[in-house]
Amino acid sequence: MLIETEKTELVELFLNNSVLQFGDFTLKSGRKSPYFFNMGLIKSAHALDRLCFFYAQSIARLHPDLDCVIGAAYKGIPLCVMTAHHLSTILQRDIGFGFNRKEAKAHGEGGQWVGNSPTAKSVCVDDVITAGSAVESMMQLWRENLATPPLAWVVALDREEPGTVNKSSALRQVAERFNMPTISLISLSDVINALDQMEKSWRIHAQILKSHKQTFSYTA
Repeated sequence: MLIETEKTELVELFLNNSVLQFGDFTLKSGRKSPYFFNMGLIKSAHALDRLCFFYAQSIARLHPDLDCVIGAAYKGIPLCVMTAHHLSTILQRDIGFGFNRKEAKAHGEGGQWVGNSPTAKSVCVDDVITAGSAVESMMQLWRENLATPPLAWVVALDREEPGTVNKSSALRQVAERFNMPTISLISLSDVINALDQMEKSWRIHAQILKSHKQTFSYTA
């Protein structure tokens, strides 16, 4: 897991690259939100490198025995490559990577995996979990290749919003449904805490996010 200074730096990275935006948004799940999180706006080598360093730090601290990083297409593709690179440096051994194709390749060697396919010591990296539908698609493909689930499903942000079952959080529901740990680099609470330490214009957004979070009723 990240320490507080690392979490603050990551929030600043998201703000500086417009990954974290404030306004009136409708999410893929249909929910209304006063903020939007779009990792697709990480589009420079420096920003991607720093982001994946934080992924690698969290993974190395929790699962130093891993041997492969799998990316969930599409946003997970650059994440798995750069995270594996940083893990190789941190753990001082070679770490593999791979990602799924959205459509199976029907020619050549065929298949739905590029690079490594999942191993028993793989972690999966993605951007965010809101309703868990993307995880469902990936895990169907994963089970066709390997019986064991990932060591962990790692996302950048835990929105701390309820899922669809028993009012528990979406992240927890995914963990329970697929019998695997779910890890986030930061949570909505971490975003609020970081904004609270910034200048007044950012603290205003912290108050809005606090009110948004208080509308939820679920088991963490």
